Amino acid sequence: MLICKVCGKQYEACQTPNPGIFRWRDVGCSIECAEKYIHDVMLARGEIKDEPETPDKTGTKAVDAGAEKQAAPTRKKSKTPEKA
Repeated sequence: MLICKVCGKQYEACQTPNPGIFRWRDVGCSIECAEKYIHDVMLARGEIKDEPETPDKTGTKAVDAGAEKQAAPTRKKSKTPEKA
């Protein structure tokens, strides 16, 4: 049994020996905990900057206010009828 490095929960890790290959189960009980652990390690090493997330009501990252004005261009209809 291993202990998750993020939430502290006990879990069983894969017993397959793969030296030199990273397995998320080596550090976390779930992929989410493993991703958080890797993010925290990279942040501590200075490999990434911590960017605050501002989720909207749907749980996704908030969209920049100027992004709404940059909508995809619409295609104008041709004045000549298309032949089928």
